[in-house]
Amino acid sequence: MVWGVEYSDDDEAFLPIGERVVLSADGANARATIEAGKTLEVANANGGAMRADNGATATINGKLASTGSGITDNDALVLTNGSSGINNGVINSGFFNNADGSGIDNSTLGINGLAVNASDSHFINNGIINSAGSAVVLDNSEGVNNGTINLVGDNGSATAVTLSGDASTFTNNGTIYLGRTRRKIIPVMQRLTLCWIAPPVSFSWVRNSVVNNGHIIMGSGVQSGAAIAGVSGGADAVPE
Repeated sequence: MVWGVEYSDDDEAFLPIGERVVLSADGANARATIEAGKTLEVANANGGAMRADNGATATINGKLASTGSGITDNDALVLTNGSSGINNGVINSGFFNNADGSGIDNSTLGINGLAVNASDSHFINNGIINSAGSAVVLDNSEGVNNGTINLVGDNGSATAVTLSGDASTFTNNGTIYLGRTRRKIIPVMQRLTLCWIAPPVSFSWVRNSVVNNGHIIMGSGVQSGAAIAGVSGGADAVPE
């Protein structure tokens, strides 16, 4: 018995989803901003709920959140081709808050993408990043954390910051929490109980660089974890 599906190339049911971006800036003089006190929450974004391309700037002074079912990438912030991203507020990845802005709405917990996905770009975190899985990927990009990065997911494997390509740098001047409970999204110390099997910061290739001037706090339930891990013999890690 042979079973198959025949469809025409223009059948909308079989066309690629394409980008599903809510707030976008493209070009050197383009800017996208979430103002203080404002919230942008997007379900099933593809290509970033918020995006900056080709030298544009994305600034978050309020709150950006992205979650989804897994049919799309669900990334919260995407930066490409010489763009810049600045978070002075809050980025939530993999969940939304309750309607009153507190806690976590459990009905929105989904398969999260990345809080920040940067390619050939620059990202500075002066605020808070809460991610139910891996948080930040820097591909030939520069990143600085002056604030707080919380990995708040349940048992599994996640990395706070991943460097890829051959010319990425990351400097931590703030705090990275690995295995924090997700009852709170504000930077108040909670009991750290979750189990993780990946390092908070990982990087590869010989020209990537990681400098830790801040704090990396790992929960008591973390398993097979490392504070900073380099997977290339020539990688450069400088904890200070």
